[in-house]
Amino acid sequence: MTPREESLDLINNPLPEEVEDKFLPTYAASIGVEISRLEGDIDALKSSLSDLYNERKRIIERAVKGGFVEDARFRIVKKQVFGDRICDPKKLKEQKLWGAYETAYIGKVKTDSEVSLQKKLAALETTILVGLADKVFGKGTVDLCSQIPFTERWEIEKK
Repeated sequence: MTPREESLDLINNPLPEEVEDKFLPTYAASIGVEISRLEGDIDALKSSLSDLYNERKRIIERAVKGGFVEDARFRIVKKQVFGDRICDPKKLKEQKLWGAYETAYIGKVKTDSEVSLQKKLAALETTILVGLADKVFGKGTVDLCSQIPFTERWEIEKK
């Protein structure tokens, strides 16, 4: 067979694909072991990180209490960190502003409930709340009209 004939033959009859070790179940299982090891490392690192945060906090509190807030390289300073605003209802009432807020709040609640109601009504034909259907029709009737979805996945098992 000439090289040209051989190449034409390979087009019609390609060689079988060579199975590499990385496609074997053992290799897949070894990857699973590595994943488990790394997840364990992550858990250990999270624990260590938490311990370090607590240790740093303890040392800062001790240094501040003892008056050691500065050394040759660093100093401890107090900074304010602001959270979200919190409005006091009593102060609003004192300002005679409560009525306007109450009206706006009731309007927002009505709008939100209308939007929620429209979404739930749109889902009425496609989504059945099984617990509610059980109460209305009885569990036996609902079971006759039900199915249990499932998915399939491949897992590695040791022999």
